[in-house]
Amino acid sequence: DADVIIPKAVDVIKSVETVEGNGGPGTIKKLTFVEDGETKYVLHKVEAIDEANFGYNYSIVGGVGLPVTVEKITFESKLFAGPDGGSIGKLNV
Repeated sequence: DADVIIPKAVDVIKSVETVEGNGGPGTIKKLTFVEDGETKYVLHKVEAIDEANFGYNYSIVGGVGLPVTVEKITFESKLFAGPDGGSIGKLNV
């Protein structure tokens, strides 16, 4: 669902397409967006999904923002219950 929702919710993102995989760990997605009038993309690789603990880890493995000297940039995200009934998100790079 996120592949359809994200381009509608975030104006600069034009599309999200699965390049490889079925949505689970190892899946590679191409996010296409417009920046300064130019169409650009990043390749996003799903590293881990922990549904029980609301965790999602992914890496940027290609496209803009990834210098040729860097193999990947990994993000670890997790949601926690907030004290007032909301949620708290934690992101490690």
